Amino acid sequence: MPTLRAVLAGVVGVLLLVGVAQLTIGSSIAGTPVAAPPFPGPAAATSTLEPGRPQPPAPTVSPEARLDQLKAALLRPAEVGKGWRASPQQPTPNASAPAVCGGTGVVARFPDAHRIGTALQGESGDRLQQTLSVFSDAATAGSAFDAFADGLDCAKGTLGGTAVSISDPEDVRSQVKGERATSWTLSGEGFRAVLISVVAKDQLMNFVFLTPNGGDLTKLDALVLAKTGVARLLNT
Repeated sequence: MPTLRAVLAGVVGVLLLVGVAQLTIGSSIAGTPVAAPPFPGPAAATSTLEPGRPQPPAPTVSPEARLDQLKAALLRPAEVGKGWRASPQQPTPNASAPAVCGGTGVVARFPDAHRIGTALQGESGDRLQQTLSVFSDAATAGSAFDAFADGLDCAKGTLGGTAVSISDPEDVRSQVKGERATSWTLSGEGFRAVLISVVAKDQLMNFVFLTPNGGDLTKLDALVLAKTGVARLLNT
């Protein structure tokens, strides 16, 4: 019988790989690099110049600088609570990882994205993971959001070799904002995980709140923290 620590480690490892989290620019499938699309530039600034006069050039930000700004906007340990810190196991990509309900995961289905993320952990064993995927356009982001939801469309699934029960999806847009937002609760032996997925514009934002039985994080905590994370990314 695996210990709770081992089970949690396996669950966290899979959550880092199933399209819930990736921390690279671009991706690869079967060893073949796949280039990420050009990062969308900022919209042209509104000008008050008279008609016919030359428009000033729109400000430009390099993809690297933009990703640095977004990375800095991710949730920080001090915002979660006392004793929280960055986890030594940070998000990594794996296009071969299946969805929780089986089938192809989001990373493999949508490899062309700029992806960043962070993982935090608390003193009582709680884990928090936030990831952001930026696509070439809003339509692709919306399709990735739908694919993520499809991968959780079952009552029973498997996470890191651990059987989990999956709740019905809950619309949480009113609590966390974004254009669409859905939450699920996954329950396994000795732990609970709240997943929140949000899409807005060309961004897909995913949050995972993993709590061992008796842990400190509640679903309300998850919703409040997700709202903070969504607002900051959209304002960056």
